[in-house]
Amino acid sequence: MTDTTTDVEALMAVPEIEVETEIADDSVPTLAPGETISPDGEFDAGAPTPAPAAFDLNKRVGQYVKLRDFIADVKEKHKKELEPLNEMLEQLNSLMLDHLCSIGAERVGTDSGTVYRTAKKSASVADMSAFWAWVVTQNDWDLLDKKANVKAVEDFMKKNNMPVPGVNYTEKFVVGVRRR
Repeated sequence: MTDTTTDVEALMAVPEIEVETEIADDSVPTLAPGETISPDGEFDAGAPTPAPAAFDLNKRVGQYVKLRDFIADVKEKHKKELEPLNEMLEQLNSLMLDHLCSIGAERVGTDSGTVYRTAKKSASVADMSAFWAWVVTQNDWDLLDKKANVKAVEDFMKKNNMPVPGVNYTEKFVVGVRRR
């Protein structure tokens, strides 16, 4: 184990984090409670909106792209801001896990809370042929998860013009927008 005590102590010395709640860029629309965006792109504070002469799809696509880019920028900024905090959290995790192991405890209660250890388990297939042969020869079907393959169900329904018995198939349409 590397010595992470200094990093953890630095964490404890960090002043409280202030979260910036206002967006400096006024090009991103913000809505007050009860406010909506009318079909022509104007903000509506609750008054009835007259029907627009024509839907301005170009304007909506522009708004969508701008907002999507802004959200991506915010996510990236937050991801970078959280990196050192997540690293410190991992260091604390490692220190506490090492301590639990050194004293032979599964859990310890403190005035601040209870620390306990759990096992995170994973099983991924490295060789599908070998795994499938084992399941079939051992007749051990509990080793498999049961779930319908979406693409195969879709193909079956197109080919046979009927649903697959026992399967709920749904399809939902959403818009996609590419930048020019």
